[in-house]
Amino acid sequence: MEAVDRADAGPPSELDVVKLRRELRAKDERDEALAYADCRDVTLPAGSIGTVLVITELPGKPTGYLVEFSDDEGAAIAMPWLTADDFEVVEPHRK
Repeated sequence: MEAVDRADAGPPSELDVVKLRRELRAKDERDEALAYADCRDVTLPAGSIGTVLVITELPGKPTGYLVEFSDDEGAAIAMPWLTADDFEVVEPHRK
């Protein structure tokens, strides 16, 4: 999957398929703000594919994206809150 040119597509949207730009670890101090649901020791390698579920905008904070990452059978393995700098859209949701 190739990244979508966001200049033409606008900001990420709910249900967009995204790819991580860097590795994320549940226990990495640099990723302390990531909220993993029931995932105590998960590592998501760069290139992991996920789906944007929720977008949150708070005053004075970067836009937050709740992204679900699943295993090959479709079971959720991690749902971190990310910023747009953490991922690239590879397949925009068609409305």
